[in-house]
Amino acid sequence: MSVFDKYAENYDEGHVKAVALSGFKPDFFHEYKLKELVRYLKAEGLADKKLKLLDFGCGIGRSAKYIKKYLPKASIYGVDVSKEEIRVAKASSKNLKNVTLLLLMASTFLSMSSLILYLSPMFSTTSDAKCTKKL
Repeated sequence: MSVFDKYAENYDEGHVKAVALSGFKPDFFHEYKLKELVRYLKAEGLADKKLKLLDFGCGIGRSAKYIKKYLPKASIYGVDVSKEEIRVAKASSKNLKNVTLLLLMASTFLSMSSLILYLSPMFSTTSDAKCTKKL
């Protein structure tokens, strides 16, 4: 069981409280990060390609709808250490095409190649220096 499993059902409530001082709602940050990624991909001539994007630490999958909004041709692979967050992410992403959500295990990446790695949310909640260093 992951430490994050107990927060899966109420993640949105906690996130709203966490960003309240900014004056923005959580969706602003999800969308902003994707706009920045798309700006970079456009500069590299990649935004209109059929990309594979790894959302590492996808949590409850809130970024998936923005990834599909700005990169509609992309295939999304969301992984997380929390079984419960993956369950919630699957429920909220069931109408999105080409979205695969997986529990993070050593074998998760064996069949994936040519991925764009999207790490932003994971580093904002990871305090384990060993984990971060290995990445």
